[in-house]
Amino acid sequence: MLIPIEKIDEAKSKYDGQAIQEIVKHFGLEGSYNERDKSCSCPWHRDKTPSFIWNEKTNCFHCFSCGRNFGIIDLYLEQGMTYLEAVEKLFKQVDIEYNFNKRGVTLSPSRNYPKRENHDRTNAEKYLQSRGISMKVINYADIQSDSKGNVAFPYYNTDDVLMTMKYRLGFKYDKSSGMSKCWSQPGADFVPLLFNMNRVDPSKPLVITEGEIDALSVLEAGYNNVVSIPNGCSNMKWIEYNWDWLEQFDKIILWFDTDEPGVKARGDAIYRLGTWRTYYIEIEPDDLTPNGAHIKDANQLLYFKGADRLLYYINKPLEVPVEKVSDLSKAEDFD
Repeated sequence: MLIPIEKIDEAKSKYDGQAIQEIVKHFGLEGSYNERDKSCSCPWHRDKTPSFIWNEKTNCFHCFSCGRNFGIIDLYLEQGMTYLEAVEKLFKQVDIEYNFNKRGVTLSPSRNYPKRENHDRTNAEKYLQSRGISMKVINYADIQSDSKGNVAFPYYNTDDVLMTMKYRLGFKYDKSSGMSKCWSQPGADFVPLLFNMNRVDPSKPLVITEGEIDALSVLEAGYNNVVSIPNGCSNMKWIEYNWDWLEQFDKIILWFDTDEPGVKARGDAIYRLGTWRTYYIEIEPDDLTPNGAHIKDANQLLYFKGADRLLYYINKPLEVPVEKVSDLSKAEDFD
C-alpha cells in the first residue's frame, strides 16, 4: 500500500502542535522546552544550548548538533508500530479518511506464505548481541529463531504481510564447514522484498545495506530508515520488484561491503536507482580493526567504532561523480 506523501504531509501539518507535545513528553524534555522558539535539548546528547528545534516545513524536530530528525511518525515507529500503523493512527488523530483494509491481509490463495517462528530465540539473541545489536533493536525488527537457534529475519511487504523468512546461522560462520550460511524457509515462496521496508518513512532518506545484520547495525545507531537487500549483492531483482516503492524516495544511500563484489554491485545499483538521487558510503582508510584490517561493513564499524561513527557516515554520504564534469576548485590553472 503506497499512501500519497502529500496526504501524509497534510496530516502532519494538521497535527503539528500536538506532535510537539507528544515528542517532548516521550523524551521527558518538558523542563528544557522553549515554547516560543519550539526548541529543547537533544535527547541523544548533552548540549549547553537547545539544539533540538522544530522545523515547521518538515513538521519534525531537527538537531543542529548531531543531525538527527524526529517527527510524529518516528515517535510511533519507536513505540513499536509499523509505518502503516503509524500513518493510520496519525490519520485518525486529524480525521483524514483512508482505506487501510489491506493491512495484514494475504491476497493470493495460491502463494505459499512463510510461517512465523515461535521457538525460543535465546541463542539468536546471544549471537546478535555479540555483534553489538541490543535487545531493543532485536525486538523492534521482530527478529525470530528456528528450532536450532539460528537467526530468522522476517520480510514484510508494505501491507505488513509476512512474505519471506530468511535465516542465518546463529554462530560464527566457518567457510570450511561446507554449511550454508543463509537460506529461506523451506516450503515457502521467496519474494525479493527488502528487509525492514514496512518500518520505513518514504519522506526521509533511505539507507540500503548489503545484509540484515548491517541494517540492524544502522538501527542500533538510531537511524530507522534502513533496509537490506534479500539475496546477495550480485542479484539486482530487488530493484525491479520494489521499484514503485523505491520511486518515492528523493534520496537513497547505498552502504554495501567494501570488497570487490560489493563495490561492483554498488555501481550497478547506483545507475539503476538514478545517479541524481543515489549516494554511497565508503569507509575511510583510517577506520581499522584492532589488528589493522580495513573495516568492511556497517556491522564491523558498529562493533569496533561505535554508533556515533555510523551516524557520521550516514550524515555525510558521498555523491556520485558526474561523468566528464570536474570540480572547478580542483582544476589546475591554464592559459
